[in-house]
Amino acid sequence: LFSIGSNKKRQLGLPDAGNSSSAAAAAGSDEGAYAASGAGLEPSGMLAAQQSMLSLSELPGAPLDSQLEVEDHICRVVKDVCGVHGAVQMSSTSLGLSHAALPKDAVRLLAPSGAQVALRYEVRYPLAVWFAQQAASAAAGPHSWMNLGSSGAFGRRANAASALERGLKRFEICRVQRAGHGGRGMLPNSYLQADCDVLVPHAAGAGLRERMLAEAEVIKVATQVVDALPELGAYEIRLGHSQIFAAAIAGMGLPPEVSAASVMSLLASA
Repeated sequence: LFSIGSNKKRQLGLPDAGNSSSAAAAAGSDEGAYAASGAGLEPSGMLAAQQSMLSLSELPGAPLDSQLEVEDHICRVVKDVCGVHGAVQMSSTSLGLSHAALPKDAVRLLAPSGAQVALRYEVRYPLAVWFAQQAASAAAGPHSWMNLGSSGAFGRRANAASALERGLKRFEICRVQRAGHGGRGMLPNSYLQADCDVLVPHAAGAGLRERMLAEAEVIKVATQVVDALPELGAYEIRLGHSQIFAAAIAGMGLPPEVSAASVMSLLASA
């Protein structure tokens, strides 16, 4: 509600404190942050200074300037392509405990309990950690301390471990958050991310060939999605694969004093 005069309140369809019970309830819910007056709700002190710097687009629940029809079409294309490859759709949590592996631009928050939490940054690393935990818990047995305190936990973890042994193709379409740098100021930036993962059954003795086929399939998924969106025009697929990069550096026959970081900087400037 901020310090908007009564005329602007009527233009924006906001409640007026003089005759609206909802406005009065809002005035009493912020523990003195607002002071009720005849002209409406007025913020006080530091809160008023902070609110004067915000635009209406920065309010929680403000309409987004996005093309939902285009977004829905792209999501349908991703689902169709992943379905052709036999991938199952999964979901993940958007909020969790912060950890040391999070990048610097992850959005971290302080919970009322004092715990540091973070908004979802990406889904690949959490998926790998989750599967590793499920496999370790299933291997420990139903009477392990890892499976105590939750009814049916061992069965779910055993199913996840079994899927890991057989191999799994999954995909997810979700919002990820990154720390803001300009644009919306101090607010985080939100991106719609599509993630496709192929888990190779290592326990079944999968070798280099199987792992490389999994890598190739993920690349094929990306090309099929973009090919189904001709409006994007020409494109190129860039691989962020540390092992392929290390093999390429080794094959160049460079002197040992040339570091991989310097080669990366040179390629980035080309």
